[in-house]
Amino acid sequence: MKIWNVLLIMAIAQTLVAVEGKRLIQAAAIAATPQIDGRLTESCYSQAPAANDFVQFHPLNGAKAALATEVYVFFNSHHLYIAFRCHDPEADKIKADVTPFAGYENNDEVSVLLDPFADKRNYVTFSVNPRGIRAGEDTIWKAAARIDAGGWSAEIEIPFKSLRFPVRDIQEWGVNFSRRVFRLNETDYWAPVSREQEVILASTFGVLAGLQGIRGGKNLEIFPYAGLRNSKSEDLHEKRMAFGLDLKYGITSNLTLDLTAAPDYSDVESDPFFYQTDPYEYALSENRPFYAESADFFSTSFNLFYSRRITNPQLALKVTGKEKGFSLGALFAKNEAPGGDRFHGVLRIKKDILHLSNIGIIYSAVEGAGNWNRNVGFDFQLRIRNIYSLSGFAAFSFNEQAPQKQNGVFRLLFSKIKKRGFSWAGIFDRIEPNVSVPAGYIPQTDYQKIWLLPKYIFLWEGSFLERLQLTLSLARYNSIRSGELTSYGGEPVVSASFRNQMEISASYLLARDRPRILNGQGSLEWNREMLPLRGPWFSWSYSGHRLFQAGAMAYFQSGSVYTEDFRQVKQGKTSNISAWMAVKFSPGWQWEWSFEQNHRAANDRSIDFRGNIFSSTLRWQVSRTLSSFAKFQYDSLEKRFGYDFLLQFEPAPVSRMVLSLKNYCEERFHFFQPQARTLAIKLSYLIRI
Repeated sequence: MKIWNVLLIMAIAQTLVAVEGKRLIQAAAIAATPQIDGRLTESCYSQAPAANDFVQFHPLNGAKAALATEVYVFFNSHHLYIAFRCHDPEADKIKADVTPFAGYENNDEVSVLLDPFADKRNYVTFSVNPRGIRAGEDTIWKAAARIDAGGWSAEIEIPFKSLRFPVRDIQEWGVNFSRRVFRLNETDYWAPVSREQEVILASTFGVLAGLQGIRGGKNLEIFPYAGLRNSKSEDLHEKRMAFGLDLKYGITSNLTLDLTAAPDYSDVESDPFFYQTDPYEYALSENRPFYAESADFFSTSFNLFYSRRITNPQLALKVTGKEKGFSLGALFAKNEAPGGDRFHGVLRIKKDILHLSNIGIIYSAVEGAGNWNRNVGFDFQLRIRNIYSLSGFAAFSFNEQAPQKQNGVFRLLFSKIKKRGFSWAGIFDRIEPNVSVPAGYIPQTDYQKIWLLPKYIFLWEGSFLERLQLTLSLARYNSIRSGELTSYGGEPVVSASFRNQMEISASYLLARDRPRILNGQGSLEWNREMLPLRGPWFSWSYSGHRLFQAGAMAYFQSGSVYTEDFRQVKQGKTSNISAWMAVKFSPGWQWEWSFEQNHRAANDRSIDFRGNIFSSTLRWQVSRTLSSFAKFQYDSLEKRFGYDFLLQFEPAPVSRMVLSLKNYCEERFHFFQPQARTLAIKLSYLIRI
């Protein structure tokens, strides 16, 4: 009888494994601390089980990986260790660059993806290329790698203090491992990932078992800095010492507090030159680490929080993390601005519900002398059978001495997402006339939009033409205030992806549009006349060569052209042509070049705008601890010239000495005259408690 019980239990267990379809790897407990050098020579490797049998995600989804990979997982009370052995009979063709942290692109690499809460929604990634250059989470962790005749190996050491995970004696985490083979354009996973599951990647993870007796601890990291800055402009010459600090504290194993006081961003790359070709505010990307890190915690369909509004922060606090199915993001900043200090704040809470679905709220505000802005919003996303998605967003903006009606922002989106065959999306947007969000970024108001996006995708796995997508974009806009039709049209789009990592897209726009112009009071209003808008758009990119990548984009439109003051539009033609190229001279040297030409001309010749912007960047990783960066920009229309130079020495992770020079010039009397120049020396050091 006992044997039948055993057989029954085994049958049930096999059924459960088949139903779950989850791969499992057992972490091996070790007492000694392995040396992180990229050599898998310790005795523990010969005794531990390996995760192997990787499966292709691309190009042949579900096929056996072309090259063998083994992964080993160990731990002690303080660290998690992951080691990769990547077999490759053509080791001389492995692509690996020497770059600063997270700087490499289009390399061979391996990654470990961890879901410590096993919620099948969120995960963190730690990646390393064959030269030991890390990418992924910007926290304290180590990695080393080494290329040999049979391929390459990598070791990763992650302190448990650098991870967020539940407080339990015995842990089971979600985990997956990936390998990228650049020359084959191949991506492999240990736990198989179908194309339809790419957008819900964490739900495909296997299980990391065996972790026990570990604690995250309350990690405290302090980054004090001291610097000397010399700033000079037409009406200012300032020399001063600067002192400040960044602080990171683990409130719990799942919640982290970040603080920055008197921050210095002299080592952050300058914004690119651009042309203001319409009356809407230009959106700038966020490169400052304090605001760029954990930015996903504050994201919504429409930006109720825009960190670039914080132009001169003196103090900022941020709390982010996940606890019992709740995601929390809170940020407060004191900003020094002309006319008095302004205080920015945002609170974002999301709750996981049902299967891969969530609901959330957001509150953002900016307060200053004599005025304030406060915004509150609610959103949700429901996933149905993994291929359907229904999401919604509703928010209201409130401003001092402003109408408290017609101030709503709404979105409803329903879509069917598939990687092959027919899919579609339907979007309804409504942004009412009195919406004003100084704390965020919503450049256009007073419109209601219906947008339909049917598409069909062909896949030919393993062939030269891998993917062909046919999309039809149909849109209709109405003014909410007047109820009048302001724009309608369609745009067929064809996109193709090739095995050699080349992509080509083309479209043709057919529409009629009433653009918005500035009136005498400086407010936007709809143009009286609806003008035809038509023209082609092209895009091409190639990233399949070890030493060379390039791309180009062009569009040509016949339609409305703005005057210089944006108070009128005229019938005319617009064209924009841009191109970029990156050349890798050696593993540590890279040269980047970009060009953009913008041309706008009215049919009656009253408007003729033609400008060219050039950019050239040289990156040199001298060694693992020393790197340099030089960027040059030139604008042929407004005769502007700017350059950034940065030299960075990083003897230990996150501890740095930086020399930076930024110069902005304008042409006067056929000579470039400096308008603003900043020279700075900055030293920062990590103190970890």
